[in-house]
Amino acid sequence: MGIFKRTLVEVLALGVIGLGLGVGANAVRGSGGVTWSRNYFKRIPPDPRLPARESTSAAAGPVDQKTSNAAAESDSSPQAYPYHAVSTDQVCEVFNDPKTPMGANLFVDARSCEAFDEGHIPGALHCDHYRIEEFIDAVMARVAEADKVIVYCEGGSCEDSLYLCADLVELGVSYDAICLYPGGWQAWVDAGLPTEKGHGEHE
Repeated sequence: MGIFKRTLVEVLALGVIGLGLGVGANAVRGSGGVTWSRNYFKRIPPDPRLPARESTSAAAGPVDQKTSNAAAESDSSPQAYPYHAVSTDQVCEVFNDPKTPMGANLFVDARSCEAFDEGHIPGALHCDHYRIEEFIDAVMARVAEADKVIVYCEGGSCEDSLYLCADLVELGVSYDAICLYPGGWQAWVDAGLPTEKGHGEHE
């Protein structure tokens, strides 16, 4: 029992030391650190344009296989996202729109600084969801003039673009103006579309 208590005390002491070091490191990072009061993983609201789903239970009887398959297909469709989702073809169309260079359509990259510098959609603004305070002023200044705001991240299982969409809506950006690009950077690259490095080096 004595050994157990001593081990427990040592573990707790290490935990306190680790917490102290983490808080200290975060303080040193300043604006790039973690904001303790911020919810980085907020609940994504459902799309108000879609009908509410009715709950079902076993008491309701057996589920028709065709209905089940249709529901599965619906969940995997772009409409299953809480924001208006766009395909690579649609994003490419917006990218080539003559009004895009004039600010009518805006691309916002929600990935990290490292990922953005390595490559992004040409003309995209950078707004790392986890360091939004550093970028949001520049983004909001441009959003006011845009009809469409296409938000993307890495694609696949990455949800940073979803969280950034929620941030933008919370900050007053029109819900109807926001377009989520689920395929993200990976789908754009796989399609062989133009890319840009750093802050203006085209490829």
